[in-house]
This record gives sequence, structure tokens and C-alpha cells, in this order.
Amino acid sequence: MKAGATAMETQRLLDESVQEIVRLGKDSVETGPFNKLRTGISRASCGKDGTPDDLLGSLQSKDDVLQYLLRLYEKKRMYKKQIAAALCTLAEVESWAEIMRRDASLAAAVPELQEVLEKPPPTTEPPAWSEAAWVLVPSAPEPTAPAASMAAPVSAPAPAPMASAAPTAGPTAP
Repeated sequence: MKAGATAMETQRLLDESVQEIVRLGKDSVETGPFNKLRTGISRASCGKDGTPDDLLGSLQSKDDVLQYLLRLYEKKRMYKKQIAAALCTLAEVESWAEIMRRDASLAAAVPELQEVLEKPPPTTEPPAWSEAAWVLVPSAPEPTAPAASMAAPVSAPAPAPMASAAPTAGPTAP
């Protein structure tokens, strides 16, 4: 299967789950759309089908999705960890994080989300380069002798004898 087809399938799955969430209404805690959304978020976050920014950032009705996830988090104990993980993954995408930062109730209700939202947004500027960042590395000298002579063992000169003091054998007679 082509990567493009998989990316399109993931995007379709995400779009369908968002549409289902919007259709549910403001009080629903039905978990079917969440399971579909969670699968799409998981596929998008692995980066195999495309970047999370591309797949998750383009989703519509972010406010509706976040309110739905918050309702589920508060009402469905069994899903709390899964919902928190999905919210944290969404928070890694700047367009989602911006909306989450504006809604203090979301971060207050989901403690795991606070740490992710406190991270500064990624910069899109290229890193500043300075002359100090460039280091010249000398290249290895070119061999001047044939390779066969370079492989011959080199004999080291014998160490020079050390000067030694004459041993004293005790007191000397005058």
C-alpha cells in the first residue's frame, strides 16, 4: 500500500470521527467517535502517514472536539488515560495547543495536559549561525610512501640506560 493512500485513509478517518462528534450534540458521551478519533490520532502521531501537523492541524471543529473529549474525560472513568493521551498528542500540534491554552478549564481538568501546554511553542525561524559555530578540521596528510612500506613494523630505539649511583656497602674505612 502506498504511503499517500495511507495518509488519505488516516485523514478520512480523522475527518469522519470529527463529523460524528459534531453530530452527537453538546451532551453526548457516546464513545464510538472517540475510538475512531483515537485511532486516527495514533496513526497521525507516529508520522508514518504524514506529519501530525498536516494530519491533525487541518481538522475542523476543534472546539467541539475538545469539549466532547472533556465531557468524556469527566464522565467515562474507564477512558480517562486514553483521553488524556489523545489530548496530549493533539497539544503537540500548535493549532490545537493554541485553542487549549485559551480554555483554562481544559488544562485544569486534565492534569497531564498542563505539562504539555506549558512547553513553549516551536519556533519556525532557522537557528542563528555565528562564526564561532564553524570549526575548521585539518584533513589527514597525504601518504608519500607506498602502502607496502607503511605497513612494515617500525622498530623503536632502545631506551637509554639510566645513570645509577654507585651502591654504598656501608661505612668506608679512612
